[in-house]
Amino acid sequence: MSPSHAGIVPLTACLVLLSILTVLTLPGQALIVLPPIACPVPKLQLGGDVGVCATLCASDAECGSDSMCCLNSCGGRSCTTVTAPCVDNNIRYLHHNFMPFHSEDPDTCGMCWCQNGSKACHTYPCKGPIP
Repeated sequence: MSPSHAGIVPLTACLVLLSILTVLTLPGQALIVLPPIACPVPKLQLGGDVGVCATLCASDAECGSDSMCCLNSCGGRSCTTVTAPCVDNNIRYLHHNFMPFHSEDPDTCGMCWCQNGSKACHTYPCKGPIP
């Protein structure tokens, strides 16, 4: 590993670990809070295309609404698209994955999917059996 990459892996591992579990201590309780959106762990590229090494942003405010200013593979910072997962009945669904549809009305059918941390659904009238 080159000297310029020597501190990236341990530092990245620490940052990821800290961002995954943030523990808040309340009187008589401990709550574990998971961040809804986090930067992906940059993959070190050994040989081949080096990728974007320049620092292209300094804060999330400089990126689009679905992006964050994250470390890239060679230590610079660039806008990276990040999306939040959804949780339904203690089951985690990744962005754009299908989620279960539930309706109290037996005449209403639909489909749902995870859309950047929120469950999105499309409903339509159920049709009877096809003859």
